[in-house]
Amino acid sequence: MRKTTPEGYIEILPNRLYWTAVNSTPRPTSQYHFFCIDQDLVYEPFNQDFGPLNLSCTYKFARLVNKLLDDPSLSKKKLVHYCSLSEKKRPNAAYLMCCFQVMYLNNPAELAYRPFENIRPQFQPFRDATAGMCNYACTVLDCVKGLEYAMKINWFNPETFNVQAYDYYEKVDNGDISWTFLHFTWVIPEKFLAFSGPSGNGIDTYGYPAFTPEDYVPIFRNANVSTVVRLNKDQYDAARFTMNGIKHVDMFFPDGSCPPRDIVNRFLRLAESEPAALAVHCKAGLGRTGTLIGLYAQKHYKFPGRAYIGWNRIARPGAILGPQQQYLCDMEREMIALGEQERATKGL
Repeated sequence: MRKTTPEGYIEILPNRLYWTAVNSTPRPTSQYHFFCIDQDLVYEPFNQDFGPLNLSCTYKFARLVNKLLDDPSLSKKKLVHYCSLSEKKRPNAAYLMCCFQVMYLNNPAELAYRPFENIRPQFQPFRDATAGMCNYACTVLDCVKGLEYAMKINWFNPETFNVQAYDYYEKVDNGDISWTFLHFTWVIPEKFLAFSGPSGNGIDTYGYPAFTPEDYVPIFRNANVSTVVRLNKDQYDAARFTMNGIKHVDMFFPDGSCPPRDIVNRFLRLAESEPAALAVHCKAGLGRTGTLIGLYAQKHYKFPGRAYIGWNRIARPGAILGPQQQYLCDMEREMIALGEQERATKGL
């Protein structure tokens, strides 16, 4: 860990930017400018999950820090990002500081995380969005590596990211579309759109308004979506898409489970044969949806399993559930090898 100031702050930029966790709000001084986002950028849990903060929060924090560093009125002050001692706030705050370094300092994920390597107490790993016990640890570094890899392959670019569009479509009452491969519009160029299952009658299981297939049709047309892939039991008539010129394919497998081999093969063949975009959903568009898209990401982009899970949860919080987590890690080598083999066969 880098040398810290006497106050115990973790140094990010020498004599300029620091991180700390405290049990009370620090008092302003002439030497330090303190800032905290604990109450401004908040993770909305499904169950016992608590992070990582989504792409909008990540982007807004990085821009904030960059703005503070460029502020002439703060040029002679040391900037301190502080958070509470909460076991849920600390890892999110560290994650944000690491992502700032990746986005604006061009630091590799490993270097960005290095100041936090020996922190005590250690950060609680992020967990999945199920209600039960989670045996898979999604670390802060996993998530930062996910963002780093997404930037490396041009799925996300902070210079062109449209945060207003992300915020609008991420809201459930606006259709709950989030870009699994994000870059304002598409970062896997016009390939995958993840969304929660449409309602047959405009009302969800809890009695709240929900989008119907007809509500999604103009959005999908605008996004060049040619095909909807449904992974859960039917809650609407597929003809409501096909009558509007959007193809529809069913590939059901049980909620919370890993896809059987025949579904994996069918999904990959469909994605590889369809030049336009695919909109994929299960019940919530989180577990089954993110898992199958993850296999495609491994095969075609060599996206590491742990990093992909981190990235998918940044782009679409709550993604990848239960056994699907370890499954994606276990499938990584096979999918990457399969992609390399097929590209070699085609001379690519």
